[in-house]
Amino acid sequence: MMAEAASGRVTVREALRLANLVLREAQVETPRLDAEVLLAHHLGITRSHLLARLGFALEPEMEDGYQALVERRSLHEPVAYIIGYKEFYGLKIQVDRRVPIPRPETEILVEVALASAKQGKSPVVEVGTGSGAVAVALAVNLPQVEVYATDLSPPALEVAGENCRRHKVLERIFLLEGDLLEPLSEPVVLVVANLPYLSRQELEGTPPEVAKYEPRRAFDGGLNGLDHYRRLFAQAPSHLLPGANICLEVGANQAQAINRIARERFPQAKVAVIKDLAGLDRVLFITT
Repeated sequence: MMAEAASGRVTVREALRLANLVLREAQVETPRLDAEVLLAHHLGITRSHLLARLGFALEPEMEDGYQALVERRSLHEPVAYIIGYKEFYGLKIQVDRRVPIPRPETEILVEVALASAKQGKSPVVEVGTGSGAVAVALAVNLPQVEVYATDLSPPALEVAGENCRRHKVLERIFLLEGDLLEPLSEPVVLVVANLPYLSRQELEGTPPEVAKYEPRRAFDGGLNGLDHYRRLFAQAPSHLLPGANICLEVGANQAQAINRIARERFPQAKVAVIKDLAGLDRVLFITT
């Protein structure tokens, strides 16, 4: 319980002010927001609860612990890794440095995939599941559907398994270690994938939060960012049911190139491009 400010004790307001200064000097993109999120997490309360108690004093050990979190953030460690989770599609997804952090724009991928799978057809597969965020969101919102989730990284699959247990969908998500579609033992009706799509040049320009902390393999799409799409479509014909759909998150300038790759394997495919809120190409929806 926080007490009213006492002589010599730092208040919530002052702790936030000092943290904001430290993070601003470190060129953190959202210093005030991050300061608030970290202190709320440290105290085990919500941000709104925190902001309603700016005059309350911190115990010395609370202040020391908070300063340690701010120091980590000043080194550009992502907030999600510091607090151990990321909100995604209304779900609290556990994350650490074994997996990339789910991005808000990937929620569009989930929305498109859910619309495609609304008839309840099984099975579907998420390729390169990472934290399992997309697979879990699909399973939670499609209680009648079974989901395969593949990844090359055993540590990533451990995190995905923890998220499946947290959200009580472990009995309907089958975690498979392997490359893209290769681990599948049966054909599927829907492929969902947020593959690494940064080119080598783009990868070298990523902010320190990505470059220093997140797994490089989760972003490295090869020289022009298309390597994994080529391999996915090479594997796809032998792993899809007739008329299956493929739902892909893509880079802002990649839709046309991936469309061409898709049509090399599926010449009669119907392709739709879905834009994000910024008007950029975000999801490619392919009916084979």
